[in-house]
Amino acid sequence: MENKKSTEAKGDTIMKKEDFAALWKSIRLKVTDTYDVPPEILWVNGSTIGTLGNFSASTGKAKSKKTFNISAIVAAALTNDEVLHYSACLPPDKRKILYVDTEQSRYHCHKVMERILRLAGLPTDQDRDDFVFIVLREQTPDMRKRIIEYMLENMPDVGLLIIDGIRDLMYDTFEVRRVLVVAPLRVARDTWPEEIRKWDHLKDLTCSVVVGNVAERRRALQQEADIYIVNRENLAWLYQNSCLDFDMVVLDELSSFKNHQSKRFRAMKALRPRVKRIVGLTGTPSGNGLMDLWAEFRILDMGKRLLSVCGLIMVW
Repeated sequence: MENKKSTEAKGDTIMKKEDFAALWKSIRLKVTDTYDVPPEILWVNGSTIGTLGNFSASTGKAKSKKTFNISAIVAAALTNDEVLHYSACLPPDKRKILYVDTEQSRYHCHKVMERILRLAGLPTDQDRDDFVFIVLREQTPDMRKRIIEYMLENMPDVGLLIIDGIRDLMYDTFEVRRVLVVAPLRVARDTWPEEIRKWDHLKDLTCSVVVGNVAERRRALQQEADIYIVNRENLAWLYQNSCLDFDMVVLDELSSFKNHQSKRFRAMKALRPRVKRIVGLTGTPSGNGLMDLWAEFRILDMGKRLLSVCGLIMVW
C-alpha cells in the first residue's frame, strides 16, 4: 500500500512531455528575440525603483521606517505626482492601488491609511475606489494567499500592489503573532529584554516591557510589539485593562501559580481559553501536594488531566 501511494504521489509531480512542450516557448529566453521594455512607474530622486509587472522589495530592520517610506510611495501613486522625493506615474487603466497588510491590527492599519491620504493631500473622511486597503492579520496564512490571489485575478485595473509583511506570508510564520511573557519583576524588566537583544536570530522581534506605574504600563501596552513582558504581580491588572489578544503565553516560573486562590491564578485561568499555546517554565515542578500541582496543570491544560478541584479532592 505504501509503495502504491508513493508511486501515485510521484506520478502527480512528474511533468508530462506534452505539458512541458506547451510551456517551453514561454519560459525559454533567446538572445535573438526582442522584448518590450516594462513601463517605469516609480522613482526616487529620479532613479527608477518600480516597473509595471515586476517586483520591488523594501527591506530593513524592525522600526526602520519601512512603512513610512511605503506610505510616501503609495501617496505619490494616488496622485500620480511627487511626494517626499518619490514620484509615480501609473497608466490610465492601472490607477487602482491594492494595499495588503498581514501584520498589524485594524487600528494601526487605519492610522497608516490616514497617513497615506494626508501625504497625498486627500481627505481622510472619504473612502476612495482607487485605494483598497485590506487587513489580513486574523486570517490563516493559506487564506491570506487565497484572498490576495482572488483579488488580483478579479481586479484587472490594479497598477500597484503593496504587501506589508510578504516575508512572513511566504514562509507561513504566523503560527504565533503576539506573545505574553509572565515573569518575576527583575526577570521581566531586565533578563527577557536583554536575552532578546543578545541573540541574532531574535533581532527582528520587538518587545514591550509592561512594568512600572499605571501610566508606564499603559504606554507599554499601546506599543506595537511581538512580545509583551509583564511581571506576575501585574498580570491581574493587565487582564482587566488590556484588550490585546495573545496567541501564546510563557509563564516563567510556573510554580508561582500553585495557589489556585491567588489573583494571578484567577487572571491566568480567565485568559487561558483565549490562548492557543502555553508554555510553563520551572525548575521545581513538584509542589507541596496534589493541590499545588492541580493549579499548575489547570493553567496548562484547562483541567483535562486533573479534573476540577472537587474532582481532585474526591480522587485524592
